Amino acid sequence: MPDPDTRRRNVNFIGGPLGPKWVRTVSTGSTTGFQRVIGSQVTISRRNSLWWKAQRSINDSRTHDRTRKALANVDLGWGFTTTKNTYREVSTPISWRNTSVSVPRTFTGSLKAVHSDVTQVHPVWPVVTPLDLAYMIGAGSIAIARCQPSNPTANMAIALAELVRDRPGRPGKAIKRKGAFKPSAYADEYLNTVFGILPAINDAKDLITAIQNSESILAQYQRDSGKHVRRSYRFPETKDVTVENLGSFTPQPSPLVGIEPWNTTYPLVLETTTTRKLWFSGCFRYTLPGGDTLLDRIRRAQQELNRLYGIKATPDVVYNLLPYSWLADWFGSLGSVIENASNFAISNQVMHYGYIMATTEVTKKYSLIGAGSMGSNLVQEFGTVVKQRHKATPYGFGLNPQAFTDQQWAILAALGISRGHKFLGVDL
Repeated sequence: MPDPDTRRRNVNFIGGPLGPKWVRTVSTGSTTGFQRVIGSQVTISRRNSLWWKAQRSINDSRTHDRTRKALANVDLGWGFTTTKNTYREVSTPISWRNTSVSVPRTFTGSLKAVHSDVTQVHPVWPVVTPLDLAYMIGAGSIAIARCQPSNPTANMAIALAELVRDRPGRPGKAIKRKGAFKPSAYADEYLNTVFGILPAINDAKDLITAIQNSESILAQYQRDSGKHVRRSYRFPETKDVTVENLGSFTPQPSPLVGIEPWNTTYPLVLETTTTRKLWFSGCFRYTLPGGDTLLDRIRRAQQELNRLYGIKATPDVVYNLLPYSWLADWFGSLGSVIENASNFAISNQVMHYGYIMATTEVTKKYSLIGAGSMGSNLVQEFGTVVKQRHKATPYGFGLNPQAFTDQQWAILAALGISRGHKFLGVDL
């Protein structure tokens, strides 16, 4: 049974080189045909009456400026999935007339690479499967861990935990022990370098950076306390291209009514391109204790030490001590989830908003080689684009606001963020 809070919107379009209203006609006596390439766009999103009400209030001249500004700063967005067809072509205009018959036949149209008429359900449109929700949540957790403003400059607690766990050996020790002619000796040296020596060197560099820039780092950290701090993270874009030779084909007159005399064949090449983009955008807020009591000063020092050197006793440190936790993080985001929970708790940090977004596009480019005017190629490119957006809770992805603790709700209330998941706009 469909979710009553989910809305599905369908839009069809007619495409061509001169815009969505472009058509060509052919006359054969009293017969007229139309060329059409019809695609579609389908958007699935949550119903959100709060957003519409806020927009009406913002645009209402009677709304007080302070109220308008407050509404403009409230994030009322939701997640959505949009699937859209795209179309591009390189065709050759043609005109043909046959006067040797009793009823003259006239053709005015164009030559295309493979298809004259394509409907929105035509198999030529690529099928694109949206990214799995669990994958999106995992990627969002990793992105938060890499760009949140409370990230330690030098994560010494985890560095020491990894040093104890991995115990890097002295360079050349495996070769000396096993001998220079044993392949396993060089394999051991490689693993020791990648998982032991290089991480230790990088941790040392981070520590030096934290010490040298401690004053400026803490000054910025103090200035941003209580403010909106916007961060984004973009994963590497992936692109895969395959090329196939489909044999010899005749060009397709458009519109196609069965009277055109073209029968010369040309090589047809199909180029399939798959592109994926994945990125995160969020707005964070954290607070430093401002009181003068001993407890406030201790908590403030704890946050500042964590921001500089990552000195903490939290679950993410324990996790990094577990055997093969590094291997688990290769295939999942558990380490990032635990790290986020630890940093959010220590820094009194929440997200004003957080979105993980993805665009997956598959295009099929058909090129009929040499079939166009003056030996040019006829091209038809059919594409399908899937755009996705998934929203986080104020404490990260994949969490249920109904399970938030009283302390978490207190922090949200202190920062002016509502308690209800409906207002938070969380995709549940």
